[in-house]
Amino acid sequence: MTTVMLVHGAWHRPSTWTRLEPELHALGYATRTPALPSAGERPTAGMHDDAAVLAGELAAVEGPIVLLAHSYGGIPTTRVACSPSSTGHAPRSTATCRTPRPSRS
Repeated sequence: MTTVMLVHGAWHRPSTWTRLEPELHALGYATRTPALPSAGERPTAGMHDDAAVLAGELAAVEGPIVLLAHSYGGIPTTRVACSPSSTGHAPRSTATCRTPRPSRS
């Protein structure tokens, strides 16, 4: 089974993903929603602390993983995704940003 790791942004908590998780479960995905220490429990923690939490979560997963991160969560997620040897996985991380095109009139 593929696991989707949902990583919240700064000033958020794992509960950010509460409404999405049942939808993913209905589609046959497992989910993990780790709490980033810098966003709550340890406000003096930094990106490397957050990346360490994510690496630990990834190491505990058997099988394919999809990483989905919101805002700041993309920074430690990318850090972990670029270090597959530390987790035994080679996840892919993608970010997209859609912006309206300026009018040409």
